[in-house]
Amino acid sequence: MRIKKFFVFTFCVIFVCGLNAQVLSPSAKKDIINQYNKHIKTISSISSENFDMMKVYKYQLEQAEEFLKKQKVNNFDNDIYAKSLELKTIVAQNNEIVEFMIPRMSDWYYKKAVFANLNNKTQDAYEYLLKSVEADPLNVMANYELAKINLDSFQVSKASDRLINILQDNSISEEESMLCKNLLTFTYDKNLITSLAFIKEGKFSAAEEILLQLQSYCEKDPLNICKSNVIDKNITVCKNGIYKDHIKVSKLAVEKQKDKVAGDFLVNTYDYLQRNRNEISDTSDFDDMVKIVVDSYLSTAKGMVEAKNNEARVDLIRKAKELASMLGGDYESSVLKQIAMMQGTIETSDPILDSLENAAPNTGYADKYPEFVKDTTANVEKEIKEIEDKFVYVKVNGHAKAVEFLEQTNELPNIKSKNKLSEENIAAIREVVAKRMNKAEYAIFQDDVQTADSLVAITEALLSKYKMKEDSVVVKIMNSYLRAIDQRVCQKKQEEVDVMVHNILDCIRKNDFYLAEEYINIGMQIKGSSECRLNKQRLRALKRQIEQPLEYVKKKEIVDELLEQGDTTRYLKEYAALENFYIIHSLREMSVQHKPIKDIIYEFGSDQLAINTIESLIKYRQYEQGVEALAALKEFGYKARHTKKIQKQLGKMMSLEETKRNDKIAQSNRLIDKYGEDKWFKTLIKSYNKNLIKWNKYHKEE
Repeated sequence: MRIKKFFVFTFCVIFVCGLNAQVLSPSAKKDIINQYNKHIKTISSISSENFDMMKVYKYQLEQAEEFLKKQKVNNFDNDIYAKSLELKTIVAQNNEIVEFMIPRMSDWYYKKAVFANLNNKTQDAYEYLLKSVEADPLNVMANYELAKINLDSFQVSKASDRLINILQDNSISEEESMLCKNLLTFTYDKNLITSLAFIKEGKFSAAEEILLQLQSYCEKDPLNICKSNVIDKNITVCKNGIYKDHIKVSKLAVEKQKDKVAGDFLVNTYDYLQRNRNEISDTSDFDDMVKIVVDSYLSTAKGMVEAKNNEARVDLIRKAKELASMLGGDYESSVLKQIAMMQGTIETSDPILDSLENAAPNTGYADKYPEFVKDTTANVEKEIKEIEDKFVYVKVNGHAKAVEFLEQTNELPNIKSKNKLSEENIAAIREVVAKRMNKAEYAIFQDDVQTADSLVAITEALLSKYKMKEDSVVVKIMNSYLRAIDQRVCQKKQEEVDVMVHNILDCIRKNDFYLAEEYINIGMQIKGSSECRLNKQRLRALKRQIEQPLEYVKKKEIVDELLEQGDTTRYLKEYAALENFYIIHSLREMSVQHKPIKDIIYEFGSDQLAINTIESLIKYRQYEQGVEALAALKEFGYKARHTKKIQKQLGKMMSLEETKRNDKIAQSNRLIDKYGEDKWFKTLIKSYNKNLIKWNKYHKEE
């Protein structure tokens, strides 16, 4: 039985091998042999002396082992089988080397660093230490030496983070722990003393930078050595010192008649104040400086009467508005009035809204019945009360009967001549007029416009029939009531305008700027009589408020069409321009919905597309959006080192780009706020700040 099973098994093996032999063609065999040779050549070049390549060697060995597993099915061929044994042997030999060396790489790099340091090759030593920590993040001595280097550069956070990370490792010895604790204590004490010395010397920015790092350390503080109240107190001192330095520079600029420089510094100062409002309480000197510079701008603008200076004049007025808005309140209102008077108008004019308002017809009783609205009544309510008191108690023979007949038929009973009315007829007409107008006023109050219109219309017909329009008492009655009714209509119209404002604000919250614009246009066409003065300033203000968001929405529709057409490259270029528009006009403050270009690129799922987009944006000098596109590579899993070159290039281009100082300050703040604390963008920020110094030196006279 066993012999039979053996022969069956042998037959199966021979049969399978036979099938494989038939499948494997000469060309396929040649390809497999070539692949074996490549792996053999690669693995044979592994050298135990080249420590920098150990991780690469490990990867190459893993690839070779994977290849051996896949080609195992072809081992029926003697030539292939021989190559597999050769590769397997070389892999096993070199695996021993790599597995021995990799755990010792960190110590080897540390020794190289010590040797380089002894030979005064500081930079080489630093790079070896970084490699040592990369190979083993918990190498105590390598981290200790790097922490000392960080400490010498006032990089408190880096130094303390390294040491704290080591102290959290339970495997370090007591001696190593003590060494790190001593350096951590020294780091804290030295930097605190240094920051206090900087404060004493008036170097508030340098001191603040160190204190903020110490504050960050205090959040962890494993040794409980931190005095947070001292640090917080001195940070406040620094912030106030930096603020006062800003004011000093602005004052110096004003003294040297460099108002533009003063204005730019005040913009920067305002931004600093907004960031540190809790620490800086007294801003009176800032307010004074703003007023001085604004007055200077307006004074200069008033003197620019020639057409050739118009652009510069407009720029000065714009800057004056921006500075005045920092103080707000009555002062801003006063400045805006001055500017309006300079420009020939008290109110901001909008030709489109003006034309809409002017084209809409007046809708009031004062315009419909001008023959009765003669004189302005100082106190309408008082006049009406006097009229009602007088006519309710009129006593004339047959008066009540005449009033009743008039109210029912709108005619006088038994009148033979309309030219000569009796005293009782005249009195009846006057009372009916008063009663009807009283009802009309109440109907308007109840929003029953149809009833009011009907009452006024039949009253006017009555007066026409009996030629009572010129009667002085009737004119007084009609004048008083029509004005009162007109005022009520005006109030209702104002309520309509206010409802429109509410609707517009709701549309803005929902990002429906088209509908918001439609409501504004409708609101501007709401009108009462010529006597009615509606307050539509809120509508005008909202129109100005939605101008940029509406333009953004329109631009986005055009950009989205490019995507629908399949033109991805152009779509991303134009979307970058759209994002720049969004940022410059601060549309985020308007809650305008916008998806960053970084997210758009990531959704496409192609890192190559991100790279192409970065190159395109740099070509068209859209550097800020280039950084956003670069952030997409981070989302794709790229390490910072992979993008070091492009980060450096982008940072340089952005900082050296020709632009106005205000725009440069705004760009710098945006960049630092967004990426300043992100270690992935360290090279970008470093390059930007480095070249920004050059830019400032070149533009210092502006």
